[in-house]
Amino acid sequence: MRSMKIKSRFIHKENRFVILFLSLIATIILPALSPILSEGLTDLVSAICFSGIVVAGYIWDSEERRDHALGLIFGAAAFFSLGARVAISQDDTWYLVHTVFALFFFNVLEFKLLRSVFNSKEVNYGIIFGAISGYLTLGIMGGFWMTLMDFVEPYSFHPSIPHLPSYDYTYFSFVSMTTLGFGDILPQKPPAKAIVMLITILGQLYLSTLIGLLIGKLMINYQSQVKN
Repeated sequence: MRSMKIKSRFIHKENRFVILFLSLIATIILPALSPILSEGLTDLVSAICFSGIVVAGYIWDSEERRDHALGLIFGAAAFFSLGARVAISQDDTWYLVHTVFALFFFNVLEFKLLRSVFNSKEVNYGIIFGAISGYLTLGIMGGFWMTLMDFVEPYSFHPSIPHLPSYDYTYFSFVSMTTLGFGDILPQKPPAKAIVMLITILGQLYLSTLIGLLIGKLMINYQSQVKN
C-alpha cells in the first residue's frame, strides 16, 4: 500500500515536468557525446530520451483527451520511425518521416506546455520546470523545422553541404533563439532566413512573456497570502 502511494505521488503532473525537463536536457546534450560512443549506443540513447519525452509529456496527462490522443499518435509515430531508421534502413526516407512526425509531436507538446503554464493558478516547482521545458521544446522544434527546410531546399544552411548533421540544426536553433550569432552556420536562402528570424523572435518573446507571467503569478500569490 505504501509503495502504491509513493508511486502515485511520483507520477503527479509536477514530477512529470521534472522528468520531461531531464529528458529534454538529455536529448540536447547526449548527442554531443557521439564521437566517444558507438553509433548503435548513440541511437539507443536517442531513442530512450525521446521515449522519455513522450511518456512525460502525454501518458500521465488526462486533462484533455483529444490532445492526449493526438500527442500519443504523433509521439508513437515519431518513435517507431526513429526505430525503423536505426533497425531497418539508414536512408533519408525514414529520417524524413521521423522529422515530420517529431515536428508535429513537439508542436503539440509546446502548445500543451504553454497552456499548463498560463492556466496555472500558482507558481510551484512543477510549473517552473514546465516553463523551462517549454523553452527547450521550442529550441528542439526549431531544429526540426530547419531539418525539414533543408530537405525541401538543399543547401539552405551551407553553400556546399546539402544536408547538415542533424545535431547541427538543434545547435543552430538554440544559437538563434539566444541571439548569439557565432556565424559558423548561415542561412543561404530566403525561406531558411525566414525560419531563423521566426525562431529568434519566438525565443525572445517566450522569455520576456514567461518572466512577466511568472512574476505576476508570484505577486498574486504573495498578496493573497498577506491578506489571509
